[in-house]
Amino acid sequence: MIRRGCRVVVVLFDADRAGLQAAVKASHIALATGMEAKVARLPEGEDPASLLVSRDRSVLEEILSSAEGYLNFLLTLVQEHGGGREGKERALKQALGTINLVEDPIRQEYLLQEAADLYGIRLEVLREHLAQEERASSARPASTQQPASPRDGADRPSEEPGNGTRRVRSLAAINRPRIEATLLAHALRDSSGDAAGFLVAEGGQTPLTTTEAETLRQDLVQWHAQARRDMSPAQFVQDHWHGKGDGYRKYVSDLLMMEVIPQKTDFQRVIQDCLVRLRTDHQRRQRMQESS
Repeated sequence: MIRRGCRVVVVLFDADRAGLQAAVKASHIALATGMEAKVARLPEGEDPASLLVSRDRSVLEEILSSAEGYLNFLLTLVQEHGGGREGKERALKQALGTINLVEDPIRQEYLLQEAADLYGIRLEVLREHLAQEERASSARPASTQQPASPRDGADRPSEEPGNGTRRVRSLAAINRPRIEATLLAHALRDSSGDAAGFLVAEGGQTPLTTTEAETLRQDLVQWHAQARRDMSPAQFVQDHWHGKGDGYRKYVSDLLMMEVIPQKTDFQRVIQDCLVRLRTDHQRRQRMQESS
């Protein structure tokens, strides 16, 4: 319900040990369900009610404005308890368990980059860790996995964050239009055109569900065929969207106005990940049709 009204949630619990544990769990849930989580910390011995009763409102406002991100919060907790290597390793693995539940490839990539910078670990190492966890999860018997959530056909996070937290594949269909939008947004937003060229080369046979998405792909195919490197894919598409209807122009405009994509984003990797998910879902649907 919170996600419908805002993107950023600030978690504020008591300053005791139980409150810190609750903040970690709530932030994990917020990130896993598509929100940005920040943690605000009260002075020791205070709770939100006592603070408002005993102090001025501006004190609480200052505490809220100084809230730190979930990944940084985990590292802060480790540093407050000595900051040893083992503690950092546990915190990083917990952070990766949460990151792997983030469905949006853009946000997942950004969070991985943030974790790499905070913990001083190469980004490739973190990606390989997630890949290993993914392979280990796929090898587990289906009977050991948790039931799926009906939320948007998305994967259900485990109730407790931790080292063993893993994405659980849902038997329900994925949200194809949303993944297609992520795919096409990255193709448009890479001004070099490399991402669009990669999509044309690798994703030409992948079915897209909406008319707007397929029209946009064909425009990118046309851009690639004409070798229009004098203009970006986004410029080309906007120059050629006249006569294709208001719905198509709105679809492209919405993709161009999506959240800011980090500068270091590997556009082709995100596109490849989206294509894998779409193809896997398409194959699953075909098997279901054949078995019925």
